[in-house]
Amino acid sequence: MSVETRQAVTVHPEPTGASHEVGPTEMFFSTTDDHGVITDANSVFVRLSRYPLHTLLNAPHSIIRHPDMPGGAFEAMWQTLNAGDPFCAYVDNLAADGSRYTVFATVTPLADGGYLSVRTRPLCLGLLDTVRGMYAVARPKEQDARRTGASAHQAAELGLAALADQIAAAGIGTYLDVMNLILPAEIEARRAAGVGIPQRPHATGTVGGILSSAQELAVALDGWADRQQELSSVAGDLVGAQAALAASMDGALQAAARAKEALAAQAGFSPALMSIDLWASMMAVVVDEVRELASALADLRSSCAGTRFRIALAHLHDEAVGQFAGEMTDGLEPALAQRAGASIAMLCEAMEDGFELTRSEMSYNARLARRTAKLIDDARGLIAMPTDLISSWRDQVAGRDDAVLDELVPLVGGQIQAAQQSLDMLAALGGRCEGLAEPYDTTAADAALDAIRQQADQLVTGGARRAL
Repeated sequence: MSVETRQAVTVHPEPTGASHEVGPTEMFFSTTDDHGVITDANSVFVRLSRYPLHTLLNAPHSIIRHPDMPGGAFEAMWQTLNAGDPFCAYVDNLAADGSRYTVFATVTPLADGGYLSVRTRPLCLGLLDTVRGMYAVARPKEQDARRTGASAHQAAELGLAALADQIAAAGIGTYLDVMNLILPAEIEARRAAGVGIPQRPHATGTVGGILSSAQELAVALDGWADRQQELSSVAGDLVGAQAALAASMDGALQAAARAKEALAAQAGFSPALMSIDLWASMMAVVVDEVRELASALADLRSSCAGTRFRIALAHLHDEAVGQFAGEMTDGLEPALAQRAGASIAMLCEAMEDGFELTRSEMSYNARLARRTAKLIDDARGLIAMPTDLISSWRDQVAGRDDAVLDELVPLVGGQIQAAQQSLDMLAALGGRCEGLAEPYDTTAADAALDAIRQQADQLVTGGARRAL
């Protein structure tokens, strides 16, 4: 890069307060090296950043960073990418003319090094506003730190801590939970808005084949997403049922404590006291089992969220493939078509790497589902014995003319009924969980992706003109 170009790159424009919007179907595509230096960019990036392509190439990606963006968001990005995981965030960018444009950005590490980024128009405006509110809190903290002598990195760490505190306070969890939330939500919003693989019914040749295969891949990914969404939904329902069971277990232990106290103060109640004591001991074992179930459900929900994130990312990359192919049918120059073919091949590479992890995660989720169903079955077996015991005791003492028993029998009976209702609900959900405990068949998705890759390779090796 020449000295003149380097100087042009490092001088950022001042924000003017103006803004321009990204179209719903517009998708930015760029690649960078390991240090964030731009190695490729598509026409959408050039048009909306308002920099010429020769200025973007070999420039740091921070050339488009808006000063309102907290460094903490980028600190989160680099921590995630350095761990080998994809990242997503809402980002305000600064164009060459000083205007702002907002994108939803995903960044994916490539197996051979560097990163692939796809950016779209944010469609989940509620989530965007929430995140912007967090940015507005974190950024001033960074600026204050810089004014008092902190380095850029130190300020970014403070910003990341401020973001993490807000995320936790909002009850979301961690930055990872935020990403697992917003990417699938953005993909669902795109589908609801009718945005997806471009429709080019008259496209033929290699490009027509890519569009057709991209559509087939989208259908296959829908199947993956539906299965994981159903499993996640069951897990969410199970959490509610488990919480109800845990509450009934706590109530049972409290009832046992009250019963023991009342009976111990009465003469001639030692057999009843022994039954209550044994019931309490048995229920304590069940409580431990219910706690283990809670841990398993937390694992299942977290794992399903991560898997849905990867499937949503594959959806986005597949849509980008379709956008490139659609542009080619609209009359790209052969050289640009060949370049688009290389971009499609790179998107396929990212999806192939992601598929390996997604298949593994879906198998793991199936194992977690089976474990959850077994824990529910075990809990039902464990609770049957103390329930039978206390039901027998209740029947034996029922009808006695005793004020203590008049109070205890309904109390114990209520706890038995509450526990049984919770278990019945868990059992029904456990059956659904067991039915989903099978790894999803990935054959159709693998075949569609392989077809796209082969067709993209034809474009790269010189068939771009014939492909149109």
